[in-house]
Amino acid sequence: YWKLDDGPGSTIARDDSGYGNHGTLTNYTGVQTSTGWVAMPSVTSHTGSFFNPYALEFDAVDDYIALGSIASMPTDWTVSVWVNPNAADLYSSIVNLNDGARYYGLDWYSNANGFQTYDNSTAQVRSGSTSDGIWYQVNAIKRAGAYEIWVNGTKYTTAYGGGFGFAGNRIGGG
Repeated sequence: YWKLDDGPGSTIARDDSGYGNHGTLTNYTGVQTSTGWVAMPSVTSHTGSFFNPYALEFDAVDDYIALGSIASMPTDWTVSVWVNPNAADLYSSIVNLNDGARYYGLDWYSNANGFQTYDNSTAQVRSGSTSDGIWYQVNAIKRAGAYEIWVNGTKYTTAYGGGFGFAGNRIGGG
């Protein structure tokens, strides 16, 4: 569980799950290590127990978080992210995980294809069309061997069988 709220000067993304799968900010310059952490405004009326003081910004070119090796992946999983796609990119890796036997991920492929999950080199579900410069709340879910993607509250389960490569255990990466 990476909140990505560690703050200025940090070169790691702390794993708050308790499993110690901390990540290393990769391809962030010294300046980005300070400026890549965007301060969130103080909310004096905030009454909930969840408030992140910072958020990590990726440059959409080559920034990512290297996660190292992950001993084993759960059978069922969920990835939840906020993403603002850039039409200039044909492909953006969002999350890639590999336990040595299989690899899973969530990617974005140009505006026409949208978000998709994959298992090894086979895409499982594709969301369809997206627009440039709009924030999307995306949840990729694998449960009981079935895949689904939720984009801004809309569920997609249509199978897609295209193939593509794998970029290692990481979050982000142009």
